Amino acid sequence: MSRVLFGTNYPMRVAEQLVAEERYPSQHLWGVPGLRARGIDVHVVADAAGPAAQRMTGWSRLRLGDIGKQREVLRVWRPGDIAYAADPVSFAGLGLLRAARLWPGPVVAVVHPGIPRGRLWSRALRAYDVVLTLSQAVRERLITELGRDRETTLHAPWGPDLTFGPYAEPSSHEAVVATGKTARDTRTLLAALGELDAPAIVHSRAALDDAPPQVEVRAHAGVTPYLDALADLRRAAVVAIPFTAQDKLVGLSELNDALALGKPVVMTRSPHCDVDLERIGCGAFVEPGDVSGWVAALRRFLPLADGSGERGRRFAEDHWSSTTFDAQLERALELSTPRGRAAR
Repeated sequence: MSRVLFGTNYPMRVAEQLVAEERYPSQHLWGVPGLRARGIDVHVVADAAGPAAQRMTGWSRLRLGDIGKQREVLRVWRPGDIAYAADPVSFAGLGLLRAARLWPGPVVAVVHPGIPRGRLWSRALRAYDVVLTLSQAVRERLITELGRDRETTLHAPWGPDLTFGPYAEPSSHEAVVATGKTARDTRTLLAALGELDAPAIVHSRAALDDAPPQVEVRAHAGVTPYLDALADLRRAAVVAIPFTAQDKLVGLSELNDALALGKPVVMTRSPHCDVDLERIGCGAFVEPGDVSGWVAALRRFLPLADGSGERGRRFAEDHWSSTTFDAQLERALELSTPRGRAAR
């Protein structure tokens, strides 16, 4: 391959700068550093498009993908290049062009956190040359519901960059800590904390007036600076990841941070999570909305460390790090080339 043309649905240039300054771990660059380390030229498309492209993207509600990013891909593409998106919809328009046989460039995309619904998106998902998923359940649904080829629909474990310096900074064992804010079941967690005499730190998009008195609430409507959230996770006796969503994978970033820090985890059970906390011995799952289950699980892990967190860290080192994702990404890119297609 000559180049990889990369885009995603958040400001990649900003993320690259934060990673360079060790303010963000490199798993959030979706394998780009690994590709460059292997000598592959990666062109990151611009984060911001002109007003006309932004209006078109908004008008289509992303059903045609991100118009600005795709326009740049079409402008700079040359034979041998591969378009790679770290989300399912940014390059949907390129997928539709592939489906109509109007563009020869291969497209590789990550489908996360779930499968977007809609006729055009479904057609694009079928047309992508190779798809990577972070969940085995999402992979199986793409194969059974959309008819994707099993050989070109790959599971890619997305784990932490264990070389990230702040993961190695000293930590303590002080509180139940929940830093995630997407689709979180804060109500159930607060009800469980109300039955425990244990300090806790809970992040939220808004003030939590019903929080028990021992719970320190971090209310922030926007995105919490990553190192601030990580500082709270370093104080965790146990990391709590309660959520309401059962149709997609949520909580993975927080889970990765907990594994990298060597912290035990209590998490809502979901068919989309491929890290078996209980088999590994680094945490427990609780059924959705089960307050008594949360009380029992948190009580189990609140005493001084029993080695469970260290077992989670070893699991990440052996099976669930950013290098695991890098290897699958390289395989996906190779499968999308003419040589890869011929070998199938």
